[in-house]
Amino acid sequence: MHINNNKNFRRSTLTLAACFLTALTGCGKPAHEVEMKIDQVDELRGMILKGISITGAITKGCLANDDEYRVLRDGEEIHTNTVRILNIRDLKDPDAFDGKAYLEDYVTLYIPDGQKGDVKPGDVLVSDRVSISCDRPAAG
Repeated sequence: MHINNNKNFRRSTLTLAACFLTALTGCGKPAHEVEMKIDQVDELRGMILKGISITGAITKGCLANDDEYRVLRDGEEIHTNTVRILNIRDLKDPDAFDGKAYLEDYVTLYIPDGQKGDVKPGDVLVSDRVSISCDRPAAG
């Protein structure tokens, strides 16, 4: 009987340790499917495009036009919108652009009617849902 209690004690201790480590590492935080740290914000005052553009590299996932996203500052939501891709740096064939941006692409997005102070460099764009496969199409 002493051996059985010892096994239960070890099992309980391991379970408690696992719960404690999970709490410390933040496993309870929601994982975002898409992340992009914003490093540039520009004001657009043209005849057609009025608002702001935000630029950064996609560090997780992929984006497509019309996907919903949120912008976070210090973990707090400050803006929501749908994706409108203006540009992807170093796009090999601009004529083949299909409205999608992939992991590590340096992307510029359009926020209609946005003001320059609405979003700042250092803010993070996130999305919890991806409407496309994040497998980059083969060059062809």
